[in-house]
Amino acid sequence: MVIYYKQITEGYSDRYNFEVMQKVGLDRNEVSAIVHKEIRTMFFLPLLIAVIHLAVSLYAVAMLLAVFGLTNVLALLLCASTISLLFAFIYVVMYFSTAKTYCKIVMR
Repeated sequence: MVIYYKQITEGYSDRYNFEVMQKVGLDRNEVSAIVHKEIRTMFFLPLLIAVIHLAVSLYAVAMLLAVFGLTNVLALLLCASTISLLFAFIYVVMYFSTAKTYCKIVMR
């Protein structure tokens, strides 16, 4: 949600720049492509870093659970992958919502 609000706020401040670009000949499809590229980077780079962080930290979590006698690595991987997929799904939904709203703001 923080990324959503940050991007929407930037959309209001970038509106003038996009109006100028449209006046010089940038069509709606090109504006939409620019918006999607910018927002895609802002949304999916943190998601990629989070997945890498989870993958690296799973080893430490597995070792910690082994201390308590919980050695079912398959259950740990299943839980981690399920949560990662759910998290990615929420990110994708928020990405499309943000891109749609941002496009509406800058194309007025």
